[in-house]
Amino acid sequence: SILNELRESERHYRILFEQAAVGVAISDSYDGSFVTVNKKYAEIVGYSKEEFLDLTFIDISHPDDINSDLNQLERMVKGDIREYTLEKRFLHKNGSIVWGKITVSPMWLAGEQADYHIAILEDITIQKEAEEELRQSEERYRLVMEASPEPVVVSFGDVAASGGYYAAASAHKIFAEPGTITGSIGIYTGKMALGGLLEKLGINIESQAY
Repeated sequence: SILNELRESERHYRILFEQAAVGVAISDSYDGSFVTVNKKYAEIVGYSKEEFLDLTFIDISHPDDINSDLNQLERMVKGDIREYTLEKRFLHKNGSIVWGKITVSPMWLAGEQADYHIAILEDITIQKEAEEELRQSEERYRLVMEASPEPVVVSFGDVAASGGYYAAASAHKIFAEPGTITGSIGIYTGKMALGGLLEKLGINIESQAY
């Protein structure tokens, strides 16, 4: 019967909703309150599904990321955009910061009155932490390079072919501006090493004063 088909369809939807590998939440598009969330969404932010019923998405958003989310939501409610994706920080129940990538879509059809929207949440905390660790490592390396008392040049890839290099401040008297390309890395320090690199670049070593 039609009733049984509806029940079966609802059961399939519920299984899909609960077992999704990403977080899924349905929220009121006007006050931001949660209607329901799946297990994964609750795990990412650390609250129980029951606790979410007393929260809004603003309550679990980092203060610095609220406006960007609200502005996009307002545009979607007005019909200016059909959906949006952004990366933002969430406030975990234990006080930690969770980075998430969310895609928000309306649950109303074009021309209908806005009511609820669905948000798909992916936890990208590990990715963001790796990016920050790399940034800090590069900054530490740059500081070490700049503090070197000797001319230091790091070449990237085929220097002779592309001319890509990074020159520390102590080497700027030889190279006017640093540049970089991808590829294997070679490090050159002091007069002898710089001489070898200058030869690869086709620069007359005898005319250079170190």
